[in-house]
Amino acid sequence: MSDEKLIAQYFDKLRQSGLLKDTSEPRAMAIAAYIDAPKQADRNLLWAFDSEFYLSRHPDVMQSGENPLVHFIQKGWREGRSPHPLIDMRYLSDHHPQLAIKEDTPLAAFLATSAEKAVSSHPLFDADYYASQQPIPSEGSSLRHFLSGKGGSARPHRLFIPAYYRSQIPSLARETSPLLHYLSEGWKAGLKPHPDFDTAYYLSAHPDVADAGVEPLTHYVEYGQLEDRNPSFTFHSATYRRLVGFGKTPRMSPLEHKLIYNR
Repeated sequence: MSDEKLIAQYFDKLRQSGLLKDTSEPRAMAIAAYIDAPKQADRNLLWAFDSEFYLSRHPDVMQSGENPLVHFIQKGWREGRSPHPLIDMRYLSDHHPQLAIKEDTPLAAFLATSAEKAVSSHPLFDADYYASQQPIPSEGSSLRHFLSGKGGSARPHRLFIPAYYRSQIPSLARETSPLLHYLSEGWKAGLKPHPDFDTAYYLSAHPDVADAGVEPLTHYVEYGQLEDRNPSFTFHSATYRRLVGFGKTPRMSPLEHKLIYNR
């Protein structure tokens, strides 16, 4: 099957699921534009597939010269490759196994499901928490709402405060998502996602994380907190657990528990 036919077939599925952005372009022109220049075209057509991210994350695809969406449709999703910085295929598979589609990418299933109920697609995007801060339009995805910039000061996660993050980098363009900036480059510059999470400290205190080149807040939320790694010099996880009787759970870190219950 040619790239054009494959993408045309997939575009139809995406339009039905809500992945395809509204566009006034005729279908054939939209597909042609994507095939010719995927890095530019997908920003106008697709909100949950980021070609630039996909190619930068997977240099083998860039070197092969394959169209990134075609690669993702044919094999990328089966290999656990993520289509967007905030859509982690491994995380979706682990936390939402019902989205594992037999013959097709789970991306469309995620988008269709997330339009009906809150579905978190990344460790740092808590769909329920985000939706609790403001109303999400009916039949709308929390993630799509967040990426559109309509969320204002709403937090994508309890440990990420957009306004606080911006205060550390006043030059950050208004249209740039603080969370996406943090995930791509902010953490490497030592910027803090929250006053109580010290990026530089976490990396220096846990050299294995630094040596692996892993983004620290995601590591803390998924693994570090279960290992009682401290998020800052001033917060001792094991001591906090012992003092308040808070056990280990993947659903909430001791730091989040402290912030919620003000202990």
